[in-house]
Amino acid sequence: MLEYLFMHPQTRDRFLERVRALGLNAESRAEEDDGWLVILPEIEDEALLEKLEACYDELFDTDEQIWNEEMAEQQFHTAGLLITLGDGRQVQAPVPPALMNRLLEVLNMEQIAELVSIIVDTVEHPDERSLCQRHRDGDF
Repeated sequence: MLEYLFMHPQTRDRFLERVRALGLNAESRAEEDDGWLVILPEIEDEALLEKLEACYDELFDTDEQIWNEEMAEQQFHTAGLLITLGDGRQVQAPVPPALMNRLLEVLNMEQIAELVSIIVDTVEHPDERSLCQRHRDGDF
């Protein structure tokens, strides 16, 4: 049995067309995260096998090129902060990348984490007294 793996259905379909044009039967199935597998029975004819290998090599290069182009288009721009809640749970807060970049221009990550911790504590334990009153009471 021969197996050929493709990352994109377009290149898999082109390979299947060529395989069928050569008079061969093939199966195809999706592999979980790996793409699509084309399965052929064992081939004894060396010339036919060489044609298949050349076709696969050509389409594999195309397959890889498509994948690289897609990855270049999918520039992942994400930023976030890991926040520890009062009960010990940790959650991730998404932060727009431009905002995170701006924060990092004036604060380091420890300072940002400290600021976020203060905000979390204030939200979880609200104190309705004014800042002046809390200062007079020695609470900060």
